[in-house]
This record gives sequence, structure tokens and C-alpha cells, in this order.
Amino acid sequence: MRRRHALRGALALCAAAVAAPGGDLRADGSGARLVVDPPSFDFGSALAGRALHKEFVLRNIGGAPLVIDKVSTTCGCTVASGYDTRLAPGGRTVLRVTFTTPPRPLGRTEKSVLVKSNDAAQPILEIKVAATVVAPPSPRPR
Repeated sequence: MRRRHALRGALALCAAAVAAPGGDLRADGSGARLVVDPPSFDFGSALAGRALHKEFVLRNIGGAPLVIDKVSTTCGCTVASGYDTRLAPGGRTVLRVTFTTPPRPLGRTEKSVLVKSNDAAQPILEIKVAATVVAPPSPRPR
């Protein structure tokens, strides 16, 4: 019985020691935890070359401060801005994403916004944005 308790204690200390440098996970598992709402967004049909905008809410549902180290995108056509880099437990911030549809090819396109944080369970959170790029309507004959 004592052996089991000693083993559990040693495992908890090891987990805390591994996570300690970034401060992301406490021995009781209540570290920083990042969630996003909505987790992804599809703009539907959009004309080529249009700037589309969407706001995502990032929340720290963990018991420790959350630090957003970096936000990047998979394409220069997608820009993320306007967010706080530190969230207290229960805190939130708005991430504004602008996705400019490509002029070609027409059809479905999908890009990602990557949020790197000190969330030990999910150090990189991926947010997907998508649209179906369509050609402008043909002019009507006179």
C-alpha cells in the first residue's frame, strides 16, 4: 500500500517537474487550458479577392495563467490580430481573423490559424477558416 502511494507521489512530482519550466501544468493537473469559440468557421460562398472577417473568442478554462507565445497562419492571405497574450484563469480575448480569398483557383479553400501557448495538453491550437471561392456573376447582355 505504501509502495503505491510512493509511486503515485513520484509520478506526480515527475509530471510537475517536466511541466515546471513553462509553468503550464500543476501537479494537480490544473494548468493553463486554451479553448476557442467557434473552433472553426466556413464563410460559405465568397467572391475571389474578397477580404472576409471573423472574430474568435479565446478562453483560458484552466487554473493557471495562459500565455500565448505566437499566432501564425498557413498563408499570407490570412491575418490574425487584436488578441491579448496573457489570460488569467477564466480570462478571454478576441482574435480577429481576416481571410482574403484567392483570385484563383475557384472552389473550396481552407487555411489555418495556429495559436501557440503554454497549454500543456494542446500547445498548438488550430483554428480553420474556409470558403468556397466563386466567380463574379456574368454581366447580362443588353
